[in-house]
Amino acid sequence: MAGILLVMFPQSSYGQDGEDVSDQNDVDSIIIALTRLDVNDLILDVNDQIPDVNNQPLDPNGETLNIVETTLELRWKIKNNSDQDVWVCDSVGFIEDEFEVFLEDDQTLLIRRRLDVLTLPTFYIWPEGQYVRLRAGEKMVKSLSITLPVHNHWIFWPRAGEQGVMYARRLVLEIGYHTKDLAQIILDLKGSDDDPNLYNTAIISYLHSANEGEHVLRIKVDGVLIPYKDVWVQDPQGNDELGY
Repeated sequence: MAGILLVMFPQSSYGQDGEDVSDQNDVDSIIIALTRLDVNDLILDVNDQIPDVNNQPLDPNGETLNIVETTLELRWKIKNNSDQDVWVCDSVGFIEDEFEVFLEDDQTLLIRRRLDVLTLPTFYIWPEGQYVRLRAGEKMVKSLSITLPVHNHWIFWPRAGEQGVMYARRLVLEIGYHTKDLAQIILDLKGSDDDPNLYNTAIISYLHSANEGEHVLRIKVDGVLIPYKDVWVQDPQGNDELGY
C-alpha cells in the first residue's frame, strides 16, 4: 500500500477546457474537463427511527422523512497526457477535502484547490496542500457537492462583510498541480533512501519551498445562475496536528 509523505510563490499554465478528457488527443500536456455541472434538488429519505429532522413531518406512510436540499453538483476529469508523473492538489487548507469558494467579482464564482496563492493574513498554523500522484497516461475523476446558496469559504484572502443573496453567472474551477517529484523532494529533505514510487500522497506546507512553481488547470463556464451569499468568519479554522 502506498504511503503518505508529510513535509513541514507563482507561475501558472492553464489546462484546456473540454467536455470529456477521453476525447482530447493533446500530447505532453495535462488536461482538465468538466463532465457535470448541475443545480438540482436533492431529496433524502431518512428512516423514521431518526427523531424529527429539521422539524419535517413524517410521510403519510409513517416510514420516512423527506428532506429537500438544493445543491451545486460538479464533476471533472484530469488526464495526464505527458510522459511523467504529476501531483494534483486534492485538498488545500486545514482539514481533509477542503477547498476555497468565493465570489471573485460580481459575476464569477471561483472554486479552487491550489496552494501557491498570494496571501495577506499571518496564520498561527499555515495552510497545507495535499497532492496525489497522477501517473503518466492515467486519469482521475473528482467531484464536489455544495449546498445552495453557496457560502464563501476563504483560506488565503478572508474579508469582512456580509451581503444578501447574489447570483453568479460564471463558474471558474482551478486545480493546482506540480510536475516535479514531490515524493523525491520530501524524501531528500528527510534524508530517506525510500523508493519515491511507494508514495502516492504528499502533503506540503504553504511556507515550504516545495510549494513554489505550482501550475494551474482552469475551466471557465459562462451562462450559469448560481445563488451565493457571503458569510463573514472571524478566523480560518486550523488543526494544530497538521503543523510542522
